[in-house]
Amino acid sequence: MRAALAVSIGAWLATAPIVLATFNLATPVILIANLVLCPLVTVQAILALAALPLALLFPAGATAVGWAATGVFEATSWSASFLTRLPFAYLFLPAMPAWAAAAYYAGLGLWTWRARTAPDRWKPWLCAAFGASLALPALAAPGPDHPTFGCIDVGRGACAYLRTADGGTVVFDCGSLSYRDVGAAVAAPVLWSRGVTRVHTLVLSHADADHVNGARSLIERMRVARLIVPPAFDHPVLDFARLRGVEIVFAGRGSALPGFEILGPPPEADGTWPVNDRSLVVRATTPGGSVLIPGDIEELGSRALLGSGAALSADVFLLPHHGKRQDLHRELIAEVAPRLVIASAPEGYASREVLDHARRTADVYQTGIAGWLEIELGPEAPRVRGFREK
Repeated sequence: MRAALAVSIGAWLATAPIVLATFNLATPVILIANLVLCPLVTVQAILALAALPLALLFPAGATAVGWAATGVFEATSWSASFLTRLPFAYLFLPAMPAWAAAAYYAGLGLWTWRARTAPDRWKPWLCAAFGASLALPALAAPGPDHPTFGCIDVGRGACAYLRTADGGTVVFDCGSLSYRDVGAAVAAPVLWSRGVTRVHTLVLSHADADHVNGARSLIERMRVARLIVPPAFDHPVLDFARLRGVEIVFAGRGSALPGFEILGPPPEADGTWPVNDRSLVVRATTPGGSVLIPGDIEELGSRALLGSGAALSADVFLLPHHGKRQDLHRELIAEVAPRLVIASAPEGYASREVLDHARRTADVYQTGIAGWLEIELGPEAPRVRGFREK
């Protein structure tokens, strides 16, 4: 048992940074899993190999062995499922920087050499220290100097985030028709690359797939604490969020939420309204500036927003419905009076008329052309940084 545990610890310590860089996973459960699952897998392999000659010589015996192998497989599957549900069985974390990985392996090599002569009482603590070091890059990651708004290129979909100087992170929508699971494939890796390991609020404007189909993976990977949705929101992600202990808030116009103004949907937006027009409309205000995110509102939602009497001005305006044309787009842009306008859409998807009109008074960006954008909301004019994969 001691030898088996030593092999498990050695393999985990040697491969942990590689697994972290490839899958953004730290897997302490593997130390126990190897001890439980390896014997089961070995027995299953022996039974499967035994069934091959028995199939030729004694078919009834081969059938019995096959049933036994199936039973061992079921035990293996159940054990793996149980182990992954243990507290801290696995953790989603940002990858270690190259220098940290190099330092880790240098330290591991020195520890391996020193362990041959070190007192036995120190060895378990040294092992634990190496395992804990995997989380150090995440713990040491600094927050931005100024509030930062990011809009991720997710193809046909929407996913944006707001990071504050105190380390808080809010994500607005997480969905795409261009990715099967945009939360796991795009949104979480982008946030990890910025040193974000926890999202305190996820805002889902409405239940269309291009705004919500990556939310489940994001909740799992980023330990989301609070989910804000419109009153009529109905999607299986709510059940998943409840199972994960996420606080769920149904919000409409006038809802009091710290750091946010909920400007829509209005109280009269019942089931007769189109789903897009029942989108949450959120204005986030920071010491450096403000951002207006109107979901997918169209004619009905835009008319209600313009007629609400609320102040709509914002430094950054995310165009509603991915920049598609609507009759009130001129009035909406004029009322918001943004410095920056963003269309979360592939090239050619947003309306040229809408974009050309916005360019008369603001700088305009499309994620399908500019890629992932980050906007620093400081005391001066917003500063834009683009990240486009080569």
